[in-house]
Amino acid sequence: MENFGPYENETIDFTELNKSSVFLISGNTGSGKTTIFDAITFALYGQGITDDRNPALLRSDFADFDSPTKVDLTFEHQGITYQISREPVQVLNKKRGTGQKEYGAKGKLDIFENGKKVDEITKLAKIGTKIDDILQLDRKQFVQIVLLPQGDFQEFLAASSDQKEKLLRNIFHTSLYRKWGDVLNDKLKQKVRDSTGWQDSIKQNLSAITWIDAPENIAYQNTESQIEALKQQQATSNKALKQLDAQVKQLNKKYDTKNQQLVAHQETNKQIDALETAKKRQAELQADKPKFDQLEKQLTDLSWAKDLKPKHDQFQQSQADVKQYQAEIQSVKEQLAGAASEQKGLTETQHKLDDQKDHQNQMSDETAVLAKQRESFEKRDQLKQQIAASKQHVSQLIYQVSDNKEQSKKLSDELAKLEKELNNQSNLTEQLSSANQKSQTVNNFAEKITALIASDQKNHQLKSKIASDTDSLKDATSKRQKCQDEADNLNNIRIQNEISKLVEQLKPGTPCPVCGGTDHPAPAHLSPEKNVTDAQLKTANSMLNKAITSESTYKSEVQTNQKRLDEQVKAYDQQFKKLIADIEADLKLQSVSSDLNEVAKQLNAIQEDNNKTINGINSQIAHLKAQSKKKVSVQNGLSKLSDQLESLNQSLSDASGDLSAKTGALNELERGLPSEFTNLEALDNHLAELKNAIDVYTKNVKQNNEALSNVKTHIGSLKGKQQSLASELDKSEESVNKFQLEITDAVRDKFGDEDWRPFEILLQSLDNIQDLQHQLDDYNDSIKQVVNDVDHFKKEIGDKQKVDLEKEQAVVNDLSNQLDELRKKYSHEHEQFAVNKNTLENIVKNYKKVKTQAEEINQLQQLVDSINGKGANKLGLERYVLRAELAEILQVANQHLKKLSSGRYLLRLHKEPGSYQKNTGLEIDVFDGDVGENRNVHTLSGGESFIVALSLALALGEVIQNEAGGISIDTLFVDEGFGTLDQDSLSTAMAALESIESNDRTIGIISHVQMLQQSIPCQLRVKAVGQGKSHAKVLNVG
Repeated sequence: MENFGPYENETIDFTELNKSSVFLISGNTGSGKTTIFDAITFALYGQGITDDRNPALLRSDFADFDSPTKVDLTFEHQGITYQISREPVQVLNKKRGTGQKEYGAKGKLDIFENGKKVDEITKLAKIGTKIDDILQLDRKQFVQIVLLPQGDFQEFLAASSDQKEKLLRNIFHTSLYRKWGDVLNDKLKQKVRDSTGWQDSIKQNLSAITWIDAPENIAYQNTESQIEALKQQQATSNKALKQLDAQVKQLNKKYDTKNQQLVAHQETNKQIDALETAKKRQAELQADKPKFDQLEKQLTDLSWAKDLKPKHDQFQQSQADVKQYQAEIQSVKEQLAGAASEQKGLTETQHKLDDQKDHQNQMSDETAVLAKQRESFEKRDQLKQQIAASKQHVSQLIYQVSDNKEQSKKLSDELAKLEKELNNQSNLTEQLSSANQKSQTVNNFAEKITALIASDQKNHQLKSKIASDTDSLKDATSKRQKCQDEADNLNNIRIQNEISKLVEQLKPGTPCPVCGGTDHPAPAHLSPEKNVTDAQLKTANSMLNKAITSESTYKSEVQTNQKRLDEQVKAYDQQFKKLIADIEADLKLQSVSSDLNEVAKQLNAIQEDNNKTINGINSQIAHLKAQSKKKVSVQNGLSKLSDQLESLNQSLSDASGDLSAKTGALNELERGLPSEFTNLEALDNHLAELKNAIDVYTKNVKQNNEALSNVKTHIGSLKGKQQSLASELDKSEESVNKFQLEITDAVRDKFGDEDWRPFEILLQSLDNIQDLQHQLDDYNDSIKQVVNDVDHFKKEIGDKQKVDLEKEQAVVNDLSNQLDELRKKYSHEHEQFAVNKNTLENIVKNYKKVKTQAEEINQLQQLVDSINGKGANKLGLERYVLRAELAEILQVANQHLKKLSSGRYLLRLHKEPGSYQKNTGLEIDVFDGDVGENRNVHTLSGGESFIVALSLALALGEVIQNEAGGISIDTLFVDEGFGTLDQDSLSTAMAALESIESNDRTIGIISHVQMLQQSIPCQLRVKAVGQGKSHAKVLNVG
């Protein structure tokens, strides 16, 4: 074990303890005896012996972040050696970098056969699976078998069946049977709820029934009787409904006949009225016939004009074309005259330009010569610019050298000033340390003041409670006195009443029940008060007792709290005086207020002043740190300026030489330039004037040639257009003559005259032709329709005459009202029948469910009672199963107990049921062979209880091993149970342990009892060595 619990680096070899059948693991309480088994269980299963012993919390408190927690376990099983190593979740230093991190749990299982490693497993899940395969035990089973809590088994012997059931349930996992009982019980409750719901539904449905001539006590009859009565009522109602339905049908038939006759007569009257209306309309239409004949003639003339209108439109278009062509021909003639004048002017300009051609050639030659001399002018100007730039550069360098020297001087002065200022830094550090120490002292005093203020507040709260309890005590005393008076008054009345009865019964010569005298010269004559019952007296005495208890409680509370307050106030005063003295001494104050709040204010003021001092010192230190950085910056600046000065001087020398060379080259170039141009700008201006004159001449020649060509082309185009327009004009004039002749002929044929005015009037009315046609069509259609209507109505009416309808309407209305009333009656009774029918069906259905469910509930109730132990034998299913398991355990335990008690004791299950379920089924008796009868386990001595409990513990381990597949555990550990034994019982227990054969198994006892250390030579001694550490050592082996 490394850093596990109290063990820093401990190795325990249990093979050294196998030489004795019994060995002792001893050590003081808390030294770490049980931690050894936490380590074994953790190595095997990754957990402690119980759920609340988290392995991560078993990491040693003294372990640093460089020391991991680790457990290594080596064990042998069936000739194979296993070495398992585990580490829990733990926080350690990072392997790289600084700080800590949480490392997850890890482990490794090495398997050896004949000393050779055959397998290695590093995954935790696979390690757990492998251990389960090897041991065939889970963690809880392993702990139950290997580590036997002896004290628990002694308690188990005397426990009730309920208590035994809870322990055995966890061991044998029988909670399934209890859950089965719970499930069946829930099912039973659900069935009962269902049945109750159905019964409630039946009651509600029966209360909603509309009864007809039902017995007066129908609501008090049973469900079956009410169902039968309702069925009979429904049969009667159904028969009545059928009769009522027949009456409705008969009356409806009579109504239909009368109504049809009324409708036929109404139709005849309508047709007679319609015939009269049609005849009137026919006369009106006949009167309008001359008007519509004239309309028909107008439509004929408009149709003729409409047919001729396209020729008239073409005639007007041809006239417009003639006018347009005539205007265009005139425009072309005017354009030709303008173009001829423009052509003449352009020809004269062409002759003038030809005369200027020789002068233009001379200017071109001069331009070529001057362009060659321009390069020398450009070179001269460039040299002048370069010389000016060089002069400026030299001036800048001279200025930079001067500025560099000035900056260097400033930085040197600043450096000297900073060095002087930084020499005072050491004093500030000492001042800051002193101020921080003072701040801590003030904080400590402030915390004490806060604690004193809290104590003072508690004292005030306690004082308030005492005052409140004192008031309550006064009220309780008053109430107690009132109850006392009430009880005394009732007792007096009761006694007076008894005396009155005795007085009435006294006879001369009979002894007085008070004084014993036989002579009664003056018997008391008391008027009896109201009667006082025993219940009244009991109530009064009960209230008096409660009042006395309440008064005593408050009185005790007041006294206790007052004493507590006095102690707390005294402690407060002592602490306050000591605090004032400490403040005056540590802070060197002459006078400190006696008021705690004022002291707190004084400390706050001192702390604020001190904080200002600290802030000021920190500001100065921060300033000096900044100045220190500034000093380095200034030193770097000086070094940089020195390097710059050297570079500037070199640059100044190079620039001065370059300026002299360029000045000489300029003088040489200016000697070869022409004298008529002072500079390049004058030459360029002259060249520009020459070029401009040449460009203008060239442009004028080009424009003149283009314009002359365009004019010639334009004249040709205009002449062609003139010919085309003349041709089109001739065609349009021919069309005008043609259409004029055709229209004139048509007008003459229509009107007998060549005047176009009637025709043009008709053209203006063509938009009305459609509306006029609609009017004529509507008139003709109306004539046809009215003729058809007159013929139709005459044919339909024949010789029929008008009928008086009011009498027939009255008969039909009366039949309709009778029919409505009869239908309402039928609807009401049918609705009532239908509601009762649905209700009856629900009642019958739910009643069948209730009857069926009643049998199922009865059977399920019997099953639930049996499973949950509510039968006569008080034995439930789970306890029945556990009783069988316990019987097996007792059978195995008796084998050990027979040996340990020399055949005197045997364990038996108690056969008879107990008074209650909690003490039935798992009760254990001890058969004592010396007396030949069973004994209660409570009559066993301490030593006898120990050997019986040990037998049970051993038996339980063997049974669990058998259920786990028969795995063999060679060593068992017995924990607890020894410290409560007296010397005789402890001797009996030791004799029992030593009687177990060592060849079967080894027993390890975990105890701190001194007598066991003296009695058992083979020991594993665990000893605390300080700082939370312990050491284990094997003693007296062999």
